[in-house]
Amino acid sequence: MLRLIINENMKIYRRFRTWILLILLVVISVGASVAYKIETQHSTIGWRSETRAAIQTYENRLKDTSINEMLRREAQNKLSVLQIYKAL
Repeated sequence: MLRLIINENMKIYRRFRTWILLILLVVISVGASVAYKIETQHSTIGWRSETRAAIQTYENRLKDTSINEMLRREAQNKLSVLQIYKAL
């Protein structure tokens, strides 16, 4: 039985298509890892400035007297959450 499994594995790995697929799998895995690493580095660099800009936007929205009460409460809630993030 073991000899049969060894023989079938040899047939599989002798094919050119199998090696292409294995190389493609490795390239995709490495590429996804590199892309994730690059994306996380870029997103952590500017989060403070993005938070400051969002806080400024919500403060300006709260200064506007023409918005209704529901939008005002939403802006206050988001502003309080962003200020907590800014404190980190």
